[in-house]
Amino acid sequence: MILATRCLHLHSACGLYAASTIWPASYVSPYKKQCPMFYPFKKKELTHSLTIKRNNCTLDAPNKASGNIQYTPGMKVNTLFSFWNSKFTDCGISEPEASTNYIIAHALGKKTLWNLDKESTLVKEEQFENIDRMCRQRLEKAPVQYVIGEWDFCELVLKMEPPVLIPRPETEHLVNFVCKDLASSGNRSPSILEIGCGSGAISLAILHKIKEAKAVAIDQSIAACELTKLNARINHLEDRLQVHHLELTDELFESQHKLFCEKYDVLVSNPPYVPRKDMKNLQEEVARYEDPKALDGGEDGMDVIRIVLNSASSVLKEKGSVWLEVDTSHPDIIQKLVTEKRTDLKLMYVETLLDFNKKPRFCHLIYDPS
Repeated sequence: MILATRCLHLHSACGLYAASTIWPASYVSPYKKQCPMFYPFKKKELTHSLTIKRNNCTLDAPNKASGNIQYTPGMKVNTLFSFWNSKFTDCGISEPEASTNYIIAHALGKKTLWNLDKESTLVKEEQFENIDRMCRQRLEKAPVQYVIGEWDFCELVLKMEPPVLIPRPETEHLVNFVCKDLASSGNRSPSILEIGCGSGAISLAILHKIKEAKAVAIDQSIAACELTKLNARINHLEDRLQVHHLELTDELFESQHKLFCEKYDVLVSNPPYVPRKDMKNLQEEVARYEDPKALDGGEDGMDVIRIVLNSASSVLKEKGSVWLEVDTSHPDIIQKLVTEKRTDLKLMYVETLLDFNKKPRFCHLIYDPS
């Protein structure tokens, strides 16, 4: 699937897209600051001899060497690309060509290599060292988004830091559905509440698209809240977004918390929704690096979804919308819940919308107390 920015190659993991590798644009991100890489990789560790073994794949090399490839003046991009693409393939790394593409492109200050003449473009020694460091991280199954430290989402460049959940491509559809619905309602300055903001992708994308909107985003992870604040600043949206670290419980929304004195037009959430029995089936990149609390939705995957539904009457204006991204098993459960078992929630189930794989992924409900 080719998107307007980076191209994302997908691997399914029990209904989730692992986003472990990959999304083309030619512009250079202004946010190219190199920061010390995340656990388990530290720059100082790379000064020693390193052996990586994976599926009978061994890489044993000192610093400034990529296996049996040494940096030489005049080295071409194609040489490094061929080496690491083969190494990733031999080591069973998913999306080996795309992984190689984005890592080398990032080191060169580009989005991708698709339009680059790899046979004539030279690699500087500093670029070689950065490529070597990042590719070794990828050999440890680190997601490309964490390796390069940023990713594109709905025309925004967002910083990515483990263990905060990497936004999946189908979540862009959720943003588009919300914005289209708001446009059809004629509401040009909506108020948004996002429950479980992660990197801030949903709230920030909505604010980017609707210039007079304001949003409040909450998450039970401090790391997620801090990353959302950072992404808001980077994208110059901090003046329209409040971020709060709060535990997601029914008691929170039943309380007289100051955040809920105001009523919102939209309640949107991409909550943890993986049924617990499916957690063991997550792709290795996801299981090793992303926060399990952002994935594990409890026994049936509905734990946080129930909290979101229960909160609607406390936080929404009359006729306000609830938008959810859920497991494919959930839309029928949610519809039955609000129409038969919990009519006291005063939620009208509007529709189920499909993701780009034609699977039921999004639920739209309206709070109607009348």
